[in-house]
Amino acid sequence: MATIRDDGDRITISLLDMRILIALAAGQASGYDIARLCKDDSSAIANLSSGAIRPALTGLLKLYLIAEVEAGVALNPGKPRRVYEITRLGRQVLAWELEVLTWLISLAKERGVDIVANKKDPDDPEVF
Repeated sequence: MATIRDDGDRITISLLDMRILIALAAGQASGYDIARLCKDDSSAIANLSSGAIRPALTGLLKLYLIAEVEAGVALNPGKPRRVYEITRLGRQVLAWELEVLTWLISLAKERGVDIVANKKDPDDPEVF
């Protein structure tokens, strides 16, 4: 997926990036909290490796889609942690990417594509 920024640069984000932006759309969170939220939202088709969050956060920071906040309220208070929030640009990119995904799902349905993953069909060989 890609989105064009106001300055003409193309921003490309992954599904993991979108999951992080969705987690932050609800409010500020630490990296630990984001990882927990993303894992809680995971399914077999969206497996999340434990070491994937930190590099994704670094990339989102470089693209100005998220920002580190000085004094945030983490979901798991106690140990001091870096806290992040989604930026205005991050919200715009997320909204655009979700709109594109919605359009693609509609197009797939319109064209007769079966969009249900892991559906058992007795005539099909095991794929998963």
